[in-house]
Amino acid sequence: MSTKMIKMPERELNRIHNSMVQEVVVDGEADSWIVGGHLLIKHTADSPYDWADGKGGGFVICDAPEPLPALRPLSLRSSFMRWPGMTRPHVSIEFAKQQGLSVPVPDIIFHAEHAGIYFLVTDCSVPRSAVRLLQGWHKCMAEPARQRAVERMVDIFLELCAFPVPAGAKITGVDGGGFVLAMMMPGRRQEAWDCHPDFLQKRMMDKGFDCSELVFFNAGLNTHDMLVDPNTGDVVKLYDWTRCGFVPHDYPISYMKHCNSFMVHHDEDADGEPSPESLELHWELKKRILPLLEKRGYVANDAAMELIWKEKRA
Repeated sequence: MSTKMIKMPERELNRIHNSMVQEVVVDGEADSWIVGGHLLIKHTADSPYDWADGKGGGFVICDAPEPLPALRPLSLRSSFMRWPGMTRPHVSIEFAKQQGLSVPVPDIIFHAEHAGIYFLVTDCSVPRSAVRLLQGWHKCMAEPARQRAVERMVDIFLELCAFPVPAGAKITGVDGGGFVLAMMMPGRRQEAWDCHPDFLQKRMMDKGFDCSELVFFNAGLNTHDMLVDPNTGDVVKLYDWTRCGFVPHDYPISYMKHCNSFMVHHDEDADGEPSPESLELHWELKKRILPLLEKRGYVANDAAMELIWKEKRA
């Protein structure tokens, strides 16, 4: 199974996980896209459509025609990984909706699998003023809005950890499928990772995590994947649900404390490294958030994380 995240031209309203997107060229212009050689997404000014563009028109999705029309590739920066047997994001999104999470999550428009490639189209519509927390914090958020965003991150963290965990659950996605825990994987990101629950549990226990109590965890709770109202600091959308599942009780806060990726986005500059602003925000949020969570009984397993980092640095 191959999973790849791209951004469609409708900006941040929709996200599609796929392996390839190409524009359909008609008279030198592009108003539709072929996704993975199997699906056609077309912009239209006429109803009905599958989702709106916010400008009176919308987009429709259907099977791609045969033979394919003239195409040209899009220039996209995106990551590519092989995640065998992974729980599909639409399953995680539906699970979150059932729990009544206080922050909006994406509406699922379409999902399918073709030739081993998973496709997901979601509606992430938000107010025009909404910004990623990473962008808004430095550019347009006053201190009251910043503090409100911190409080909401804590609230959402606690809500996610309180999601019901089935009896006998293991370290898996919500449907028992594979769950990508990058920090727990040995070595570097070079080949397919083993996401089998027995492997993950052994890795966790070997590092010192207590696997007797599991909680729900979403690595998408970070400054890049949270959209906020810059005036109030309220979180208006949490849209990344690709890395979710059940983990030991102390893993989420350990991850937050010891991993930059929980707070920052690693594609901020040309070298794929966090920008100085990202790192500054990372340390500022840790300073504000960790004490609040520790008061609620969430304490990082520093010894376990040190073993993990020691292994990765070797």
